Amino acid sequence: DFGMRALKSILVRAGALRRTYGSTRSESILALSALNDVNLPKFTANDIPLFLGITGDLFPGVEMPPSDYGVLIVQLEGSACGLGLQPKESFVRKCIQLWETIMVRHGLMLVGQTISGKTEVENVLAAALAAVADGERYLPVQLHKINPKSI
Repeated sequence: DFGMRALKSILVRAGALRRTYGSTRSESILALSALNDVNLPKFTANDIPLFLGITGDLFPGVEMPPSDYGVLIVQLEGSACGLGLQPKESFVRKCIQLWETIMVRHGLMLVGQTISGKTEVENVLAAALAAVADGERYLPVQLHKINPKSI
């Protein structure tokens, strides 16, 4: 999607990364990180290799440094265990993707198959953010569920 909303989200994310890392990371790495952060959560498992191939062609030789989520990863795992869930790597990754999406968009929908973990990802992320809230990078969230037919 290359509409104005999608481009704005990428630019907002790139700006946030620039403020976070300053001049310690190259613009190519920041641009690629912003593209990945905004787009990867929207793709299916089959589409991700295609997207990574395209970005690899656009940014040849750019190596992505690992992201540092530090305390959030630990708290996501703890919150998952506290809710009686197993904190598998794929589940924690989905929680991180949801958090990154929340940081660049003002609204979102979680869609997927029944019993695929949408509500649990939401609940674990909310619990983890409440526990690590520092007022800057991590903000507490309040969940408000609405009936989609009321909109």
